[in-house]
Amino acid sequence: MTASVAWTKSFLCAAVCFAIAACTSPDSPNVQQGKVTEVPAKSSTNDLSNATESINDTAWCVGHRPVFKASASSDAVQVTLEEPPREGQWTCACAINTLVATRMKEIACSRGNAVRMSPFCRGVSDGATGIHIGRLTTDTNYTVCVRYLCSGENSSEVTCHAATTEAAVRSEPQFAVFVSANASQKSANVTWTTTGPANGHFSVTLWKVPLHRAGTHLPIDTVTSNVSWCAFTSLEPYTLYKAEVSAIGSSSVMADNATVFRTLPDEPSPPQNFRLVSSSSTAMTLQWSAPREPRGPLSGYAVFYGPAWEHQKRSSMETHNTSVTVTHLTPATEFEVYVKAFNKLPNGTALASSPTRIEVKTAIGAPSKIQNLRVVSRSKNSVVVSWTAPQKANGPLDGYVVHWCNHSKASNDIASLAAITNHSECHSLHPAKETRANVSPLSPESTYVVAVSAFNLKADRHNRFESSPETIVVETLPEAPPALRDLDVRMVSADSVEVNWEAPSAGVEGYVVAWCQNHRCSEKTVPYTRLVIHNLHADSDYNVSVVPFRTDSQGNKVAGPLTTRLVNVSDDIDSDLANGYLVGTVVCSVIIAVLGLGVFVFCRRKKGRGPQLYKRMSSLDNDDDDIVFMKTVPRRT
Repeated sequence: MTASVAWTKSFLCAAVCFAIAACTSPDSPNVQQGKVTEVPAKSSTNDLSNATESINDTAWCVGHRPVFKASASSDAVQVTLEEPPREGQWTCACAINTLVATRMKEIACSRGNAVRMSPFCRGVSDGATGIHIGRLTTDTNYTVCVRYLCSGENSSEVTCHAATTEAAVRSEPQFAVFVSANASQKSANVTWTTTGPANGHFSVTLWKVPLHRAGTHLPIDTVTSNVSWCAFTSLEPYTLYKAEVSAIGSSSVMADNATVFRTLPDEPSPPQNFRLVSSSSTAMTLQWSAPREPRGPLSGYAVFYGPAWEHQKRSSMETHNTSVTVTHLTPATEFEVYVKAFNKLPNGTALASSPTRIEVKTAIGAPSKIQNLRVVSRSKNSVVVSWTAPQKANGPLDGYVVHWCNHSKASNDIASLAAITNHSECHSLHPAKETRANVSPLSPESTYVVAVSAFNLKADRHNRFESSPETIVVETLPEAPPALRDLDVRMVSADSVEVNWEAPSAGVEGYVVAWCQNHRCSEKTVPYTRLVIHNLHADSDYNVSVVPFRTDSQGNKVAGPLTTRLVNVSDDIDSDLANGYLVGTVVCSVIIAVLGLGVFVFCRRKKGRGPQLYKRMSSLDNDDDDIVFMKTVPRRT
């Protein structure tokens, strides 16, 4: 207390000095141009008195702790000061959440060149004793702090009291109705709930939304129910409806509510004006109009098509447009085409209309390629080819055209018919309906490319739709050798005959020798002009034939004319033939004997060159003791 009084006295002295200095300052209003204006004694006394009061108020503000009461409601705190602030002073009151009051109470009301207040702080001045702090949270603990804000930068200490806002007062719930609906294509179930017990029946009114919006207030149907649901039938598909439910609560309070719902889509009516716009041999363009009754958002159209005679096989396609072009069709075919409109349910199920049908026939087109082109036979000047019909006629199949070209002028894999027909070395047969053709005239031992195409005639009956050609490489046979000359057949034994002939010309590579008896034939191919046939049946007639041949590049034989001789095989061989054989045998035997003797003599003479007899002496002819003189001759080596 002593220190406080001493501090107060010092402060008062300083204030008095400051006031005196202010009065005598050259800047004072009473001092102008170096002249001092005397101030009446009474005025000086008032100023000093005011300064003294200001100093006393500041001292009171700084050294005085606020005293107050705090009363709380559910969302506010009312602060009542027991001592109002003095003139020129502010009182700041803050409601701080108790959880942060320790950190916040010192800075809640502070100065920083100006009074700063948080959102839950309020201030009053000039003797007001009540401060209202609102917008607080219900049922929350607050710390209410009050501070004096003095003149200058001075302030008092903070005084805090606890306060708790009240819980919110819960009012009785109002009576209300909540409505919902579950709809199908043509019916709806409307259900509702209330927040309290209802008194009496429920009134349910069904409106069609477009009519209701247009101002037509006549409802579609109104029903009374004593349960919390009702059903409406015979509704229109995919239509907006509004269901209103009215009820009276136990306190005779009427409540009503409504829900808007849309019925589900249903099958649309069939598309209209279905027609063919254009067609070709492989495509057609179709067009139609939307259904008269969509009965939904009209999700799209499904087009089905297939040959008219195949009722079970149908291709399909979907579109959102009212026209479509169908491609990859078979030419010259009667198609059944129909279109359906459809809507889709929320679960993806499609609801299709009944179909609208038409029949369309595609135009004639080119047939597909012929099949199984092959060579039937060949000669030196012609080739016979055959084939089978194309898999797809694409029309009446009016015929076939055959072209052929020298292989040196056309490749084996001809890409198009134009490559054949436009070449000067190529030729064509007259169109025909047969699946076989004789291609001629051709050169012997030559290679050709033969191409066959199927065709259909166009409407003018002159131009053609031709298929791609099927080609084959063929080779004609070489020249056949001429007939044999001097064919001779003779028996050589009781069961054998010898066949001899002369070669007809150069270039013959072999001969086919055949012998037949009672249509039982045997044959043998030999490269020479003689053959002995054994194991024949006695007392039988045989036809012996010889055919010369050459071979082509593929190793096939090209036969010449047939030359035939008839021979009879018997046990008694012809006498002349036998005599001839006997004479030949004797002659051969004599020749063999002479040759053997000659060889013996020759060999003997050659071995006898040694000692030889000398001429006997005549005087000794009659001598019993013959003396033989011998002369040796040396043998040459």
